[in-house]
Amino acid sequence: FNPATRDGRPVGTYVEFDLVFEPLEPDWVPPDVVAVGAPEVPADFAYEIPEEGPLTVSIPAQIQMEARDLLSVALGASESEVEARLGSLDGLLAGNPPEGVSPLRWRSQAGDALERAMARDPDNPAPALALARIRLKQGLRADARELLGRGLEGAERGTRTISPRLVAELNYEMGRLVRESWLSVANLGEVPDEALAAVACTRRGPGPVGLETLLAWNYVCPVRLGEAMASSFVPSERGVEERRAMVALFRSAVESFPGHVGANVAILLDIADRELWLDLLNGARRFAWDTQGHPYGFLMSGLALQRLGRAEEALEDFEQAFVVLGEDTEVAFRDVSGLGMGEDASDAIWAGLDPILQTEVNEREVEHLARASYAYLRFGDLTSDAARLWLRYGRPATVRAFGRADLRTEFWDYGQGPDVTLSRPATSDERSFTPEGEAYVEELSGVFPHWYGARARPLYSLPAQAVRFRGLEPGTADIEVQLDVPPALETFESDSLDIGLFLLAADGSALSATTRRIAGDNVRLRTAAGPDVAGVVVELYNARTHEAAALRMPAFRGTEVGDDPRVSDLWLVEAAATEEREVSRNDRWLRPLPRPDVIDDEEVGLFFELYDLPVDEGRFYRIAVELVSEASGEVVALPYRPSGQELFGTEWTRSTSGYPGGSTEYVTVDLSAAQPGVYELRVTAELASGETVSTSLSGVRLRVARDEADEDGRRVGLMSGLEMY
Repeated sequence: FNPATRDGRPVGTYVEFDLVFEPLEPDWVPPDVVAVGAPEVPADFAYEIPEEGPLTVSIPAQIQMEARDLLSVALGASESEVEARLGSLDGLLAGNPPEGVSPLRWRSQAGDALERAMARDPDNPAPALALARIRLKQGLRADARELLGRGLEGAERGTRTISPRLVAELNYEMGRLVRESWLSVANLGEVPDEALAAVACTRRGPGPVGLETLLAWNYVCPVRLGEAMASSFVPSERGVEERRAMVALFRSAVESFPGHVGANVAILLDIADRELWLDLLNGARRFAWDTQGHPYGFLMSGLALQRLGRAEEALEDFEQAFVVLGEDTEVAFRDVSGLGMGEDASDAIWAGLDPILQTEVNEREVEHLARASYAYLRFGDLTSDAARLWLRYGRPATVRAFGRADLRTEFWDYGQGPDVTLSRPATSDERSFTPEGEAYVEELSGVFPHWYGARARPLYSLPAQAVRFRGLEPGTADIEVQLDVPPALETFESDSLDIGLFLLAADGSALSATTRRIAGDNVRLRTAAGPDVAGVVVELYNARTHEAAALRMPAFRGTEVGDDPRVSDLWLVEAAATEEREVSRNDRWLRPLPRPDVIDDEEVGLFFELYDLPVDEGRFYRIAVELVSEASGEVVALPYRPSGQELFGTEWTRSTSGYPGGSTEYVTVDLSAAQPGVYELRVTAELASGETVSTSLSGVRLRVARDEADEDGRRVGLMSGLEMY
């Protein structure tokens, strides 16, 4: 809309139109943080998403028009007169000189004109806003901050009608400036030199701990540095007031105009950084409500829902956001090429990474979308170093920053191993890997390309005994599973659990799935795996709490290092005495133990099968049972009693039994002399040819309190490689 002019000056224009008030859609109800669903985006409603990314300053058209009118009035000239001297009003408001004009000369002329306009019309915020942006382009942040403050004071005096939208924009611009100041001290701190002097790693000269020392220690002896940082890192006391002022300004912007996109996103990201997920969900839904479905509101509510364990609802919100963001943005969000998993279609990749197979959604895929949502809004894209690191491994447990002057080096702590180091300008969110950090991430991604993490729907390791035997048909396996239901999965007596048994193909897709509701605490499963089966998953799932525990293993021995396909897994059973030499895994007296990692008794039974043995003169072999201490590596030979024998000994000569070319063995092992601790329990058979075959169990705890083992087994971190199957 352009007003009429007379002699080159704008004149008042009379416009008449009808106002029609219509009720809201019937399904639009006041938002409820728990129960309300995501409001639908009207079919005729769309947003113009800036191509540069979400952090680019993009002034809504209504604010731009009002600011132009106010600036023209303050300058005391028509738009054409301003354009002849200083360029377009839009360019002046943005602080951008016209093409072909010297920026230095233009900024000087524009600054003089805007200062005169501020003196002529002190309650008009438009000249202060324009001049503040020019000062920002000149690097004069303190001057820009002062100018925005003057603009806010003038707008709040109320002598001139200023729309809430423009007041919100002024608060937002001010908040962004304060945030830059806060970024210079965010996560900043230091490690006293005496903290490292007391730890032996490398020789270091006298003086304070410099950044070079910290970088070297991080990659040479990360454990020692981690201990020193955990106990001695001194965070900077500066910045507390800056952060409060920043948040207050963003909140003032939202209070003035609830639909202000930039201020809402800034507040929601701050809430996400503090991991207040219910507050984030509440704020994101109100933002989406106030804007009739802005996609950034759905991205943030999806992130909150994923963190609250509500992955199904989170996926709905992400898909709702993609309706407005468009197909290209959705493709970028779903792209997995940066995770180091090849160029296959994302659907095929996610199928092999689904951590909880009994749910309707793929939690790993939803977790990727949640991380992409945060990275897109915080870092401005999905291709920067920080964004790619976030997509791979999620939010770091701790971020510590070091540096002086205008550069910061951040240490992102993901747990064991070195921290990932990135550098950034002091007042910027634009991060890039240090050379050491880039080399470490490249090395790490080769063996551990990504991580599901512990911030999504909980998934624990399932303490169960799963044993693989060779099947009767060539290329098949018989698998026995015995488990006790972990008490921690049943938080209420009324809870019921579902158990699932899944056979997976090499690409991770399910070839067969069997699920049922269980009533007891002890479960025994048996299944057969054909040649096309690559993996087996046993899963317990609590539908009320959305918690799951899973056991994943290859279907056949020989697919992992140390797995000899000529022998079965060790099957831990209750100790028994049998006079029969011939034993079978189907014998009723065999009572499997539910846990392969805890042995409380002084005797335990071991059952195993040997395959591909000679059938004639070479059918004899000798068995040894050993304990290998995981702490010291000491090997102790254990006395045992094989089936059909009455006495214990440390070495027995046996012959094939059970079927041609193979042998089945049961032995009762005496553990009375073994000290409490954690061991590898190993059985070795020395054949007549001199070859040896062995099978073992690692991490076996002898006479360790069961509640301690339960907690330890249940809380095993997924960094151990659950996603690698």
